[in-house]
Amino acid sequence: MAKPIEEIKPDKLEVVKELKEKFKKAKSTILVDFRGITVAQATDLRNQLRAEKVEMRVAKNRLVKIALNELGLDPMEKVFKGPTALVFGFDDPVSPVKILVKYAKDNAKLKIKAGILEGKPISVETVDLLSKMSSKDEMLSRMLGSLKSPITRVCYGLKSTMSKLVYAVKAVAEQKSVIPA
Repeated sequence: MAKPIEEIKPDKLEVVKELKEKFKKAKSTILVDFRGITVAQATDLRNQLRAEKVEMRVAKNRLVKIALNELGLDPMEKVFKGPTALVFGFDDPVSPVKILVKYAKDNAKLKIKAGILEGKPISVETVDLLSKMSSKDEMLSRMLGSLKSPITRVCYGLKSTMSKLVYAVKAVAEQKSVIPA
């Protein structure tokens, strides 16, 4: 059981406050075990995450559980065994998951423990399913393409009709010798 918040040192309180803010802002948070990963591999992973505007943070399990408790979220006691890194996705809930699942496939030492999606705990299986979804940008692109398609067809149809009308008027005019050929 975590210590009551009153018994925590001021510097640790600041960490709890910071974690609470990150949990509030994050659309998804993935919890990973990073034991056995070299500094170079961790740096590579952080760079990949940073490129997608995703943040990776390591904090003491006790402080993370306090932050989750204070927010009224499930403290997931079973998950917080051993070192745990928190990966926060602020813009798109799917992008951190995709990066981590791909990285875990390439590097067996990185283990996904669980996740939090919009304040609700999710299992490793759900994290894997989430990794197969399209990202927010991909979905928006598809939607725009779907919306654009009928409009494009209408424009081509109108252009085709106008062209046929112009050719018909020209043919009639040539028959009546109004327009010299």
